[in-house]
Amino acid sequence: MVLYRVGRTGLGHVLSAILNLAMWARREGRGLVIDAANFQYFANDAHRQFCECFALEGPKDLAVTTNPTAVRALHDDPSKFHVRNPEDLPRASERPERVVLVHGTWLISVYPLAARQTPPLVRVALRGWLRERIDANIANLRNGGPIIGIYFRHGNGEHLLGRFDTGSFPDYAARLGELQRRYAQHAKDIAAAQGWSAPRHFIASDNAGFVTAMRALLPNCITLAQKLPDRNYAEHLASEGHDPEILFEAVQDAWALSACSALIYSASLFARLAILNSETLDVTLTRDIEAPILKHVIPKLSPRQAILFAESAYRAAQTTANAMLLAAEYARVGDVVSEVKIRRRIEWHQVWTSDSLIRQARIAVSQSRLDQAQAQMRRILALHVENPYVLMLHARILRGRGKHDEAIAALRAAVDIDDGISEVNQELAVQVASRDAIS
Repeated sequence: MVLYRVGRTGLGHVLSAILNLAMWARREGRGLVIDAANFQYFANDAHRQFCECFALEGPKDLAVTTNPTAVRALHDDPSKFHVRNPEDLPRASERPERVVLVHGTWLISVYPLAARQTPPLVRVALRGWLRERIDANIANLRNGGPIIGIYFRHGNGEHLLGRFDTGSFPDYAARLGELQRRYAQHAKDIAAAQGWSAPRHFIASDNAGFVTAMRALLPNCITLAQKLPDRNYAEHLASEGHDPEILFEAVQDAWALSACSALIYSASLFARLAILNSETLDVTLTRDIEAPILKHVIPKLSPRQAILFAESAYRAAQTTANAMLLAAEYARVGDVVSEVKIRRRIEWHQVWTSDSLIRQARIAVSQSRLDQAQAQMRRILALHVENPYVLMLHARILRGRGKHDEAIAALRAAVDIDDGISEVNQELAVQVASRDAIS
C-alpha cells in the first residue's frame, strides 16, 4: 500500500500529488490510501470533509481507500518505509515493506503532462455540495464556443522553481508587466493558429492587478472568483475562519481551467492539476509561460543587487531553497559570518524534516497523542536540544498539555539560540496570545 499523508499545502499541490501517486501505485501493483487529516481548507474533521468533497476515480485495478480505520492501522505499522524526499520514491518500488508512507509537503512528479491520456486514466471527481454548486457553472462555461484559460498565481509558492512575488523581486512590477504582455500575445497566437475569431478568455488568478491587466489586453474576459487572497493561503484561510467559499472558489477555478479549449499558465501545480484532471483539454494547446525565476535572475546581477534580491526573497519566505540561495550569495561576497548563520538554519531544518524520531513525534502531535509525543521528545531533546525547530515542537506539546508557561519558555530559549527564524517567532506570538487569552 502507498499511504499519502496530505500536507498543509495548496489545492493544486494536494490533488496533483494524489494523481501522481495513483499512477505510481498502479504501476507498482500497490493500493493507494489517502490521509487528508491535514487538508488545510477545513479547520475541523478535515479528513471526513475532504472525502465528502473529492473522490479519486481510476481503473478497476487501482484500489483506493480513505477509510479512517485503515489509515490509522497503516500509520501504526512499525515496518513501513517512509519516503523522505522525492528522489526516494522510485527506489520505493524495490522495498519489501507492505506500507510506503509519502508525506505531502514536497513535489511528487512521476506523472508528467506528456503521459496524460484523453480522457485521463485517473482523475479527481467532485462530490457532495462542491459538485452540486460547480457542475452548472462549468456547463455554462463550455456552452459558448472556444475559451482560452489564462492562469497566474503569485506569492503562495506554487511556482516550482521559486516564488515570483513582490517580496522576492524588488523590481516585481516591471517584470510582471512584461509577463502579462507575453500572456496576451500567446492567447492571440493560439486563437490565430486555431482559427478562433472571437474566443472568450477565462482568467484565474489570486492577483487582482493581473486580472485587471488581462481585461485591458484581451477581449471577452471572464472571471469567477470573488475572495482573492492578499496573503499566503494558510494566513488567508485562518483570517477568514476557514470559510468554505475559499475552497469553493479554488475548486471552481481549477475545474473551469480543465474545461477550457486551451490553457496558458506559468509553472504551477494548480495548472498541472487542471491539465492532468481535464477530460477534454488537449495538452498540445497548453503553454507554460516561464515567470522570472530567482536563481536564474541572480547570477546576472551585480553582487550588491544579488544580495538585495536574495535577502528580500528569504524575508518573504524562509524556504530551504531561498536559504541556500542566500547562503551562496553571502559566500560569493565573502560574508562568512552571515553564510554560517544561514547554513546552520538549513541544517536545523533538515533535521526537523528528515529525522525519523522527530517525524514520529510530529505525527503524534497532529493526531493529539500528546503523551506519546512527550515520551519521544525526551529522546529528541537529548540529541537536538540546540535546534530551535525541535524546541518549537516541544512547545506545541507542552501547550497541548496545558503547560503554557513552560511552552513559552521553550520558545524563548529557541529565540535566544537564533532570533531570525520566522516560524519560531510566529509560534511564540501565538502561544503568548493563547496564554494571555486564558488568563
